[in-house]
Amino acid sequence: MCRPDRLAAILIYFLAALSAFTDDAPRSVYVDAKGKSSGNGSKQNPFPSLEQAITHLITKEPPEKHRPSNPTVIYVQSAMNVRDLLLLTIPVKIIGVNNAVLSFIENTGFFVYNTQLGIENCRIIRKER
Repeated sequence: MCRPDRLAAILIYFLAALSAFTDDAPRSVYVDAKGKSSGNGSKQNPFPSLEQAITHLITKEPPEKHRPSNPTVIYVQSAMNVRDLLLLTIPVKIIGVNNAVLSFIENTGFFVYNTQLGIENCRIIRKER
């Protein structure tokens, strides 16, 4: 018969190994126009722009073969002016909080390459000349 401490160690090892293969837990970052440029994407210290959040996500994502299938959720907490073309190569879901607005200027928007983009609870405005 197996000792309880050894059984506990085996169980912990098994759960850790299993979590390495099932990392489909949703990941999330926060964006608020009032955030500081040193923001880290947490709810308490959000990124100040959608561009900064997406750049951070793309550079921090694991290689495609190890990438979880659930999209990363970006919570937009205010009106955002988007001034660049945003290239998405990872699955992203944008969820607006507190009447969020995404305002795109001329020649900007999302370029979604071989992935998916979802947008919920956001008003979208496009400003052309």
